[in-house]
Amino acid sequence: MKKPPVLLIGIIGILACFIAIIKLDLVYDAETMRNQNDISVIVLPVERFLQNSTLLPPPGTELVRRNGNLEWVNLPAFASRIANVHVSSVRFTSGAPLLSSILDDDPTYSIEVVATVTTVDGKQIPLRLTFWDYGLVTPWFVQSRGDGLKPVSVSWN
Repeated sequence: MKKPPVLLIGIIGILACFIAIIKLDLVYDAETMRNQNDISVIVLPVERFLQNSTLLPPPGTELVRRNGNLEWVNLPAFASRIANVHVSSVRFTSGAPLLSSILDDDPTYSIEVVATVTTVDGKQIPLRLTFWDYGLVTPWFVQSRGDGLKPVSVSWN
């Protein structure tokens, strides 16, 4: 009877340890994001929300999710009018190491959307929006398992 090669067993062991402890942090630029369906489906509602918002509130305004939709809380009347929105990058971060997330029945991830909002008076305002949801982040795909992104924070950089 042949003994399995020690090198192969060692490589499999190292790979298993790596999968057990790695916590994924994936960054996509706008072009890649639009070409990967699993990612664009998750980010599209955020991009649509920003593009359909006619007003950009001042820093400190809270973003919430009500009845499945994103909306600004107490949007002041003097907010800047939006002319254009460009999402430049998206970062997905797993809430736990890969193996834990795969074995978990309700894994979580966070998403950070970096966008530039151009107002009608020509000002370009960088926004960083952070959300969380239930789902799985792997090196091969991002799978949302929740009912939509939940806002965590918005920063006007």
